[in-house]
Amino acid sequence: MFYFDRPMWPTEEGKVPVRYRVDQGTPSDFEHWPLLPGNRGAVIRAEHMGIFTRGVMPGTSVQIQVSDEAESTATYRFTLAGLRSGLERLPCAT
Repeated sequence: MFYFDRPMWPTEEGKVPVRYRVDQGTPSDFEHWPLLPGNRGAVIRAEHMGIFTRGVMPGTSVQIQVSDEAESTATYRFTLAGLRSGLERLPCAT
């Protein structure tokens, strides 16, 4: 689940294009994530969660870019410090 600082306007299917980049690497392809009620967040598809997690594990930061039908783009950067140790504490991550 990912929350935005402003509403984003979905496609007819109720989704927004999202891509991410680890550190200064190559950006991922756009994926279409379903919007949450209120259009201020989206959810990664369950089948992509493992791919995303494995992809960001070696990095120190991740940049997430969200676009919408109003041709608005928002970019967010997050540190990945503590991600590995946090995941190791979760029983569901083993």
